[in-house]
Amino acid sequence: GVSFVRESLIAAYGNSVLIQLVFSNNFPETGLTGNIISIGGAKYNQTTQLFSKNLSLPINFVYDPKTYLIDSETSTEYYPEIDSDGIVTDFGLLIKIPNPYQKNKSVLLVRGAHTFGVAGAARLLTPTYSSELIQEIVQSREEYWQAVVETTVHGSQVFPKLVTFKTLTFDR
Repeated sequence: GVSFVRESLIAAYGNSVLIQLVFSNNFPETGLTGNIISIGGAKYNQTTQLFSKNLSLPINFVYDPKTYLIDSETSTEYYPEIDSDGIVTDFGLLIKIPNPYQKNKSVLLVRGAHTFGVAGAARLLTPTYSSELIQEIVQSREEYWQAVVETTVHGSQVFPKLVTFKTLTFDR
């Protein structure tokens, strides 16, 4: 996931972009006031857990007992497909929200039902796969949003596809 996000940032900003990689259990409090990209779910990533807490979003993960996504506005459920060989299809979720610790900064959460969902969501941000997402963001004219990413898995390769895009509004 990290390599896909890094690739996307370099494509957008060139090699001059400062990318500071910090594991969530070592994330400094002073880092909370910047623009943040947090990769991984709230179960294992303390930074994602911090920013997800108290968020009421239309699309969210359910852990009961299998992990899946649900869109509470449409009642659409997104279940990963698993067969005897492993995960065939997984789902990721991209969430761009305002940073509650600093005005004019934002947080991008890159989450997944499983590891392949996280990787697929991150890969959707790369130049090869991002055109549809960019089009949705530009057309919506909204700064904050959620995107469900369906990830087809072939061996260790992931192939993402945007399946749902929703804008979000926040009081500032």
